[in-house]
Amino acid sequence: MWNVFRPLTARLLVAAFILSAFSCASNRPEPYVYSPVVSEAEAQAPRPPTGPAAGGQDEVFDSPAVGAGAEGQRFADMVTEAPSPGYRLRANDPLIIELRGIPRSESFEMVVDDQGYIGLPYVSPIRAEGLTASELQRSIRDTYIEERIYRHITVNVLLPSQFYFVRGEVRQPGRFPLTSGMTVLKALAAAGGYTEFANPRRINIIRAGETLITNARDLERNPEDDMDVEAGDVIIVPRSVF
Repeated sequence: MWNVFRPLTARLLVAAFILSAFSCASNRPEPYVYSPVVSEAEAQAPRPPTGPAAGGQDEVFDSPAVGAGAEGQRFADMVTEAPSPGYRLRANDPLIIELRGIPRSESFEMVVDDQGYIGLPYVSPIRAEGLTASELQRSIRDTYIEERIYRHITVNVLLPSQFYFVRGEVRQPGRFPLTSGMTVLKALAAAGGYTEFANPRRINIIRAGETLITNARDLERNPEDDMDVEAGDVIIVPRSVF
């Protein structure tokens, strides 16, 4: 009797195994594919040309370019490019540098240091002094590609038009929006005032590549002499030598 039913039992077991395998495969989740969320304006923006990095054998990041969008328009409203196409950057020039077309697009606010360099993530310091904005853009892009950090990257170098900077011995250094009636003393107050190491008698104001020096103590005694702050000014409070 068992010999009669053995072939039928084997067929039933094989059929049950096939049905079970098909059911598991149909319930398996779809593989995860990264799909960045972009706005309609970003989706319609032109993408940079693609191609292998120079000598690119190492693993590098690669992602669709991010278009102008709301964020790009906000920066366009806040800043302008260099005063003229031939303007060459100098030490203490304020900059806004946008990195786009990478997995995590970022914007950095910085000032060219006293040696003429700027610092950006993952790469060596980059020479900025003596370059135009467009030349610095190319230099930053080439550095990221040559050092095999990214295969594709879009760089924008912008100079602030409606902001000023306060640096040095103040409690809250940074970039501040330029408002009507802003003066040097008001700007120092907006930056939280002096630290205990400040020398307020020799305030440096970098304006269009020139340095103006003023004594904040004199301005406090004679407020009518207080200087107006202009767009792009960099106010530096030095450290006291005593």
